[in-house]
Amino acid sequence: MHMIERILTCEFSICLLPNEEITSDVNSLREELPKSPYRDDIPHITLLRGITANDDLSDDALVQKIDSTLAISNKLPLDGSVHTIANASNQFYSSSSGIILRASPELLEFRKQAAAQLEMRGFSVEAQELAFFVPHITIRLGVPLTGDSLSKAEALFSGRKVTFSHWLLFRLVKQNDNRIMHEVWPDQT
Repeated sequence: MHMIERILTCEFSICLLPNEEITSDVNSLREELPKSPYRDDIPHITLLRGITANDDLSDDALVQKIDSTLAISNKLPLDGSVHTIANASNQFYSSSSGIILRASPELLEFRKQAAAQLEMRGFSVEAQELAFFVPHITIRLGVPLTGDSLSKAEALFSGRKVTFSHWLLFRLVKQNDNRIMHEVWPDQT
């Protein structure tokens, strides 16, 4: 019998969730695409990734510490607008489909302040993450848009405003030799 080793790490990302209409349209487009070779996350933008806590915290303690540090719920809603539909790849995933956003000045300022506040409270944020920000909503990891699916995505999303009213953390879990993301939800009441 093979034992599954799951290790909760101190690394996490802060994510913002788009309004229901955008989420519904992303999910309906996903139904028409091949299955992801990786996973499908809830539609979101990653506000900051590569954050590391300076101590081991439970999920509840981590989300409470982030909420008390940043008061994210009090800063929402924030918004952006769709800039383009694009396929992109990175060190972890092959060509993936996504919606590239143009962030509002308020979203950019909140991101900058959040990074500074986190560092003041003893969290570390990857330097590369601080220097480079391309807000995007992934449609499907490892599945590029082509032909009809690209045309449909452009028709669905081009020029739309995207409002972010909720947030969550994606916490890195190492399972055997894989990196998986575990959703940690704040109390949304």
